Amino acid sequence: MLRFIHFFLICLIFFQLKIANALQSDWSNGIEAKVRIISPLTHNNNLSKFYLGLQYKLQDGWKTYWRSPGEGGFPQKLDWSQSTNVSNIEILWPTPSEFEILGIQSLGYQDEVIFPLKIF
Repeated sequence: MLRFIHFFLICLIFFQLKIANALQSDWSNGIEAKVRIISPLTHNNNLSKFYLGLQYKLQDGWKTYWRSPGEGGFPQKLDWSQSTNVSNIEILWPTPSEFEILGIQSLGYQDEVIFPLKIF
């Protein structure tokens, strides 16, 4: 029983530390979708490359598109030109789903998706 309690306490401490190290922005005020930036770390330790996540929560029936959306949509574009400390962002696209809109096949995401971002 004592071993179980020790194991439980170690798991609880680890879980709390993991939560303390993560950051996220507030959700956007979008109608069709809410978006926020999430990070696994509290700071980047002066690294020249690090990773963030762009998290989408889409309303029922709404979708967002993949880098090559097919005939029925437009790919996402991130504009960081106003940033003073980011020279480049690479979207590491998760595997999309295929769906049909108005008889046209498209590729994208629905419900919730996190786009990993490689920041340079």
